Amino acid sequence: MKAKVKRKTLTLKEYYSRWLSQYGFTHFVTLTTPYELTLNSSRRLVERFHNKLKEQGFEPNTFFVTEKFEVKDGYHLHLLLKINKPKLEKHEFKFICELYQRVAGTSKVGLVEGKIKYLNWARIDLQKYLKTKGAGYYVTKYILKENSNKHAEYDFLI
Repeated sequence: MKAKVKRKTLTLKEYYSRWLSQYGFTHFVTLTTPYELTLNSSRRLVERFHNKLKEQGFEPNTFFVTEKFEVKDGYHLHLLLKINKPKLEKHEFKFICELYQRVAGTSKVGLVEGKIKYLNWARIDLQKYLKTKGAGYYVTKYILKENSNKHAEYDFLI
């Protein structure tokens, strides 16, 4: 007599989470700009950022979700990023942040209080990816939000 094994039915969120967790992401990134992004322009922005990281030898794999702001017009991006430098030195971290400024078109430099500064800084929140939270924690909430098919887009860039 065979024992019956009851299989747990996975939710869509669990499927996404398991699928994304296999890629060994190193960073979680949020990107915004001082100007309004559309779905198409946000895709172009993340593609440029991904390509610049590749040109600089970081060997990126990028899963991104474009999400509409809740309280203003336009979109912003959430990325799961795998690069060949899981532990960035301070100068490498700064380099990636400044690389994003150039990609976002905000790298105009001016003099502010006697110091050279970027004007119209585009926000980049570059954090170490926490494996204990899992990929599902980070992005599936954006993919599975109600009406996400109208207000979000996602893709994988390799």
